[in-house]
Amino acid sequence: MGNSERSWREILAGDVRGPPSGSRRTHPPTRAGWLQEPGDGPALEFEQLLKIHFADSGTKADILVNLEAARTWVLEQNRDNLAAARAYLAGQGSFPERAALNQLGGRFLTDFYFTVGRWARWATEIVDGWPDDVRDAPFDVAAAQQAVDLAESIEATVRSPGPR
Repeated sequence: MGNSERSWREILAGDVRGPPSGSRRTHPPTRAGWLQEPGDGPALEFEQLLKIHFADSGTKADILVNLEAARTWVLEQNRDNLAAARAYLAGQGSFPERAALNQLGGRFLTDFYFTVGRWARWATEIVDGWPDDVRDAPFDVAAAQQAVDLAESIEATVRSPGPR
């Protein structure tokens, strides 16, 4: 399988063969030059969210089906995630020599699954109160204020702690 076809799970588990552009090396070099340059930021592909965004051409039921699909996805993804986390905690994780590095990616995935699951639960609570014709759904000012408050807290949350 080529580098562009490898999943992030394989990469995070230690299947490092070089830069995504396609090194043929099967083991990481002592000092991988491509790691020194910062990578691009994350990209989001979330078909359920896309369908919800365009649900004014559908119904409330269409939104609820996609929210349920998102919750199901989270639970399915987290099964393997939780099993791997428990294995590492017990000292039995795959690639024990990479445990510290795998912990970074594993925590990111855990936080991501938690975020999607929390959002799906929140959105379901909001949408449950909507009429079937979502074009008549009310704008929730309190929910909007909570979103603004959360967005305003991001800068302080991600600010670098400075030199160590």
